[in-house]
Amino acid sequence: MFASSIEKSLISTLLYQIFSKGIGYGKYLLFAFLFGTSMQMDAYNMALTILDVSMFVLGHVFSVVGIPMLVKSRKKSFTAFKKLSGSIFVFSLVLAAIIIVFQYIFFYDLVSILAPGFDDKKSALSYEIFKYFLPMNIVYLPYFALISFFRSLNLFSISNFLDFLIAIFSIAYLVIFLSSDIAIIPLSLSVAYVVTIFFALYFAIKIKIIGFSGSIFTPYMKNMYKNIAKLSLWFLVLQLYRVVDKGFASLLDNGAISALVYASMLISGMGFVFDFAYVYITKFSEKEDKAAVFTLAIKLYIFLTLPVVVYLLFYSKEFISIIYGGGKFDKNSIEITSSIIVILSPLLFLSLVNGLFQSLYQSLEKYAYVICLSLIGVLINFVLNYLWISKYGIVGIALATLVSTGVIIALNLLIIHYKENLHLSYKNILFEFMKYLLAAGTSFVTIRMLSLPFFVSSVLFFVFNYVILVLLRNEFIIRIYSMIRKR
Repeated sequence: MFASSIEKSLISTLLYQIFSKGIGYGKYLLFAFLFGTSMQMDAYNMALTILDVSMFVLGHVFSVVGIPMLVKSRKKSFTAFKKLSGSIFVFSLVLAAIIIVFQYIFFYDLVSILAPGFDDKKSALSYEIFKYFLPMNIVYLPYFALISFFRSLNLFSISNFLDFLIAIFSIAYLVIFLSSDIAIIPLSLSVAYVVTIFFALYFAIKIKIIGFSGSIFTPYMKNMYKNIAKLSLWFLVLQLYRVVDKGFASLLDNGAISALVYASMLISGMGFVFDFAYVYITKFSEKEDKAAVFTLAIKLYIFLTLPVVVYLLFYSKEFISIIYGGGKFDKNSIEITSSIIVILSPLLFLSLVNGLFQSLYQSLEKYAYVICLSLIGVLINFVLNYLWISKYGIVGIALATLVSTGVIIALNLLIIHYKENLHLSYKNILFEFMKYLLAAGTSFVTIRMLSLPFFVSSVLFFVFNYVILVLLRNEFIIRIYSMIRKR
């Protein structure tokens, strides 16, 4: 009933993520226009960081820990699946209440640690903004618990649709109640999550995949608590990448945090469109030949991201001026943000591959790997930030993130080869990489020679790139074409 091919799951996820992230970019256009790289945006981003290290961390944990356990219970029986899903949902409600109390009691202490450059005025503004996140805080964990149920059953169309609704409702609120008050941003997210969780509950009841009751002390749940403890530490360490960057940026001028966030969100937003981590958690849990799935996934990420990376390396300033330019996002904001983009652009590919390693370890329940490697990455990032910030400023922060991520991927490759005995087809991957690099490079040189307007050059760059890949009979383009013909 719930079977789904990996191609269908990937395409469904890609389409919904393109639409939802496209809407997400619309929100950031509004943010840039209304607030630019201002103290208000710095305060908002720090309030969001508090959520990152508390509620958001656990939301991701529910998706990751729950899926492999739910897949196993589904194989046992659908009754076992419903009992487990009910227990997980009840636990999400209890945990949300505990976390919210913790957030409000220790808010100022957390800000003083995470943003050492913030004065009392900025800290107070962050707290005022944080209050408007309360409705979202209440439903966030239950929402992600429901999402994990759908994904474990290969119902990616439903989970993607729900994520799409959040994007739709949040930007609709922003547009309808357009205001220069920074509180409009957290309010838009709160409204979106509260409305969308009712849709999630409707689907869960209609499909009958949850009983909405269950003990939180079953053997399954006790095992889940252990994994949650391990993974919470891991996800917290992952968030520390951004926390460290924002912390050092708080020591720079007003707007440095905002510029870093605008650039990072552009890269991570594009990565989100191509991020199939949750698909691969399920597939790694189901498939025996994990090395073959892993190799194919890396080749897919190269195919999707390499042209974009090349484009951002050479057209970042023009791209940022069109995307964010206008309103309070002035020329100085464009210069700073585009310089960060140039450094961070390779992360579009590297972060996706890093997420692929994490999906593999999660399916194997090897959480010690991800925790230790992530901690090493954060420590490297911290040291490099400390060494480079005084000389290179905001660019040094971006460079530290890029280098530390590259080191972690190299360590991951060694671990899966020697510890997990997964032998990837490195020659095949390298050949594909060189082929895509040749296509992107040829497209760029051709466009430069034509000296066309920026918009025309941008369109033709990607058109030429994929035309070359068609001529080279790219396997992914052939698969997509075959699926379209069958339909």
